[in-house]
Amino acid sequence: MATTETSHTDLVNALARAGFGMPVEAARHLVSVALAPGDLRRVASACAESPDPDLAIGQLCRWIAMTGAVPGAGMLSRLAMVLGVSTSLGAFLARRPDAAEILREARSIEGPKSESTLRTSALRTIGRAEDPTAAIRVWKRREFLRIACRDLAGQASVEEVGRELAHLAEAALHAALASL
Repeated sequence: MATTETSHTDLVNALARAGFGMPVEAARHLVSVALAPGDLRRVASACAESPDPDLAIGQLCRWIAMTGAVPGAGMLSRLAMVLGVSTSLGAFLARRPDAAEILREARSIEGPKSESTLRTSALRTIGRAEDPTAAIRVWKRREFLRIACRDLAGQASVEEVGRELAHLAEAALHAALASL
């Protein structure tokens, strides 16, 4: 028992040194998903690099618990970055954990999508859906997740992010009108 208490205390102290404001809570999140020691270090490190480590670790551990998997290094970093700034995207990924797949490949955030590409994608999404309203909502949030990650990763200028958000809104509106 003393070994377990010592290792928990060591984890809390390591998290405090890594910049977590609530290291006891962060340790609770990590322990709750029963990560292997190597995965525990990777998850804690990725979250420590995010804008808000405490927010990131709670949301990322919830996602890991839901999916049963710790993503590879690149996706882990991208997820921690986004989940360390947005409770809204964290809630979205809690409802739709599979939506994080858009962050698996680095190339998905390398460049912007044009208005026509987004419009085609939105129309294709509603064309396959039983419930076009729900489908466009999920599609829009998934694209927003991608754009947010591009922004946070420094892959896009403020102007580029603004332009892509405007294109996203136009494509969603176009698809919504088409579904009527």
